[in-house]
Parts: sequence; C-alpha cells; structure tokens
Amino acid sequence: MECGIRVSVELNIAGEVTLLRRDVNLTLAGRLVYLAILAVLAGYILSGVRATDAERGKQAGRAASAIREALAQCYALEGGYPDDVRYLSHYGVIFDDERFYYYYERNGLNNYMPDVRVAAKP
Repeated sequence: MECGIRVSVELNIAGEVTLLRRDVNLTLAGRLVYLAILAVLAGYILSGVRATDAERGKQAGRAASAIREALAQCYALEGGYPDDVRYLSHYGVIFDDERFYYYYERNGLNNYMPDVRVAAKP
C-alpha cells in the first residue's frame, strides 16, 4: 500500500512559513482504509444518537411516574385530583418544558386518576 503526502513549504525573510502546495496520493487500498475509518466513526456517532433517544424515553417515563406519585399524594391529602397538572409543583414535581411535552386529562369525576403522559421533545 502506497500513501504519500507531499507538502511544499517556503520560509520567507521574516521567518514566516507559507504552505505552497499539498499533494495527496492515495492508492485504492489507502482510499478503502480511509472510507472504512469514516464508516466506523459515522456508526459510532449514529449509535450515540440512538442511545440518547432511548435515554430521553426513559427520562420521560420517570417524569410520568413522578407525576403519578404526586397525584396519589394530592388525592390522599386533598381528597381529589387537581384540575391542572402544574398544581403538582406544590408536591415537588419540577416541570421541564424545554425537554418534555406533558399531557394531562381528567376522566370526568374527581375520584378517577387522570390520564398522564410525558413525551420527550425531539
């Protein structure tokens, strides 16, 4: 396998180095190695993106669980569920609107647990 990089450099009177020309000669084998390295790096980056999406999904699930626990506390202490999910901030729930969408729907009577969903924003 023959790979070569030839660089021409000029040193002027002021001591500055100037890059004049760069020639890159890669054989077919060298190009294939280069493409293989790029493919491995791209795969690594894409797997990191998928892992990040999976982690966001887990975080959304944990946020929904925290909201349900706060709903249970609210019902036990106040005898009913709140009209708005934001009321649960009185029970320690912290809402992160930059990262998640919150869906909260009461099911008619005040003694049925509301439907709660949390989805990660893209």
